[in-house]
Amino acid sequence: MDAFDEGMVNCSNLSRVRKVIELRCSIGKTPERRNKGHKRPEYTVKQLKQDITRSTKEKEEFVRETRHKENRLLTLLIGLRALVQDETLQAILSKEGLGGGPKLSGSYEY
Repeated sequence: MDAFDEGMVNCSNLSRVRKVIELRCSIGKTPERRNKGHKRPEYTVKQLKQDITRSTKEKEEFVRETRHKENRLLTLLIGLRALVQDETLQAILSKEGLGGGPKLSGSYEY
C-alpha cells in the first residue's frame, strides 16, 4: 500500500506487481531458490543446426510444391486458351446452341 501511495505502483502495473509478490511468497527472492530443481536445458549449437536444417527443408518443400501447383495451373490455362480458340469446338458449340462458349476474363503470361 505504501508503494501505491507513493506512486511507484499504479493501475497499469498493479497486476505485474501482484505476480512478483506471489512468486516471491511462494518460491523466495534468491535465484538459487527459483531455479532449484527447475534447471532449463541449454540450447546447443547442434540443436540450432538441426532447427535451421529442418526449417530450411520445410521452406524448400513449400517452394517446390508451390512451383508444381503453378505449373499445373498454367498448363490448364494454356489448354483452355487452345480450346477457346479452336474453330471446330466453336462450330460444335454454336450448332448445339451454346453460343461461343464462356468468355474468359483476365490475363496471364506463360
